[in-house]
Amino acid sequence: MSAAPTDTELEHEAQGLPLTGYGARYAAMRNLVLTVTKPGEARKFLEKLHASDWLDFGGKKTGWPEVAGVNIGFTCEGLRVLGAPNRILDLFRKKSPAFAEGAPLRGARYLGDAGVSAVERWKSVFQLHAAHVWIAINAADAQALERATSSLRDLEGASGLAGWGSRDAVPDGEQLFEGGDREKRFVHFGFRDNLTQPSIFAPDGKLPTERGVALPAGDLLLGYPNSQEANVWAADGTMRELEEFVRNGTFGVLRQIEQDEAAFNDFLAAQCKEWNGRTGYWFVTPDYLKAKLCGRWPGGAPIQPEDLEEPADWSPGGPDFDFTQDKDGFGCPFGAHIRRANPRKDPLMPPVQRPLFRRSIPYGPRYQAGTESAERGLIGVFFCAHIDEQFELLVSEWLEKNPLGPKNTGRAKDPLSAHHDGADAAFHIPLQRAAPIVLKGFRDFVHTRGTLYALFPSRSALQAIAGGGSWRTP
Repeated sequence: MSAAPTDTELEHEAQGLPLTGYGARYAAMRNLVLTVTKPGEARKFLEKLHASDWLDFGGKKTGWPEVAGVNIGFTCEGLRVLGAPNRILDLFRKKSPAFAEGAPLRGARYLGDAGVSAVERWKSVFQLHAAHVWIAINAADAQALERATSSLRDLEGASGLAGWGSRDAVPDGEQLFEGGDREKRFVHFGFRDNLTQPSIFAPDGKLPTERGVALPAGDLLLGYPNSQEANVWAADGTMRELEEFVRNGTFGVLRQIEQDEAAFNDFLAAQCKEWNGRTGYWFVTPDYLKAKLCGRWPGGAPIQPEDLEEPADWSPGGPDFDFTQDKDGFGCPFGAHIRRANPRKDPLMPPVQRPLFRRSIPYGPRYQAGTESAERGLIGVFFCAHIDEQFELLVSEWLEKNPLGPKNTGRAKDPLSAHHDGADAAFHIPLQRAAPIVLKGFRDFVHTRGTLYALFPSRSALQAIAGGGSWRTP
């Protein structure tokens, strides 16, 4: 197989949401998690969907329709129910155990989901017997989402899928903008979002042959070499027809994360009160602590060793930053969220990077007076070529365990996204000219409501899936 897809192949075969996302013009997202109740009817629906204009392929967008497009994925159990041949299912069991087993069987061990986030407490739509098909719709607003959903339900065969109007559905996502400025997207807890996004495209929008810095196609798409120059789908004598089936597909992760912003704000206020009462720590404010916990100020600027308040003149789009000049963690602590999730060129970084292609969106109202009790959080949408080695390893080893760096003496997990199981776990903030700030009393500021793993197949593979038991792979 080739080292990279051609422009033509990519535009025709790979689904659009994993490739590029849809930007701020499409401020609303609906994620339908459906159950196959009548396989024959469901395959008929897939045939009609495949033949329609709803599905979106490729990374080049022309015009701005009210619906960016529909993308579709299948859990391994969903493929089985739809009639996937054993040779396909066996391939996934061998090459992608996480996808083959499904998220509910791996949540406790690999994702840290315990207590209120335990799998048995997940929403019913995420359970193995229910989560078969994931349809993602990105649109301009809530009204456009409704119109698109109605049109999909009108397609022949839609009655073979249950869950279109489930009470336990995944809530719709809606972008949070600052003052209506669509270039400034935020997530709950008050942080600027979408500042860095890995891509397999060079800066000019073309595929990365010799035209710019980008990640190898195999970090996102199946069937190509990844950053370690490995293509697991071509190894061990895999049959050519199976290689062709997975080619240009990708794995998607859907993870609903509820955020307790009131508890987070109370924690910050209590820490500020404690440290402001000590000599020399007058500069400790909620925004300062947010910056240290995240690695960025709420407005997005990376925190520097000399920073005591957020810089007023920072804007995104400048030179890339890394942690080579911050080896002691005086700017960004070792345990901060971004230093864990994307170590960049940290001198202490693990030898293998774990890029994730993030297409997430917040849900629920912005936190303000009168909305404290409303449910809010993040609809986590992530794409990668290897769930085990990219998504699960990042969560289990980088976010849910002790922070990187031998100089760090704390044992707190990721302060923003992990499940905390010990109030005495300390988060260390090293300071150049004073004793370090040590934060304790962490609690679960986030709760997992459910997770699923899905294959987002190529156009050709989707056509094969619609054929059921008589699959003819591409």
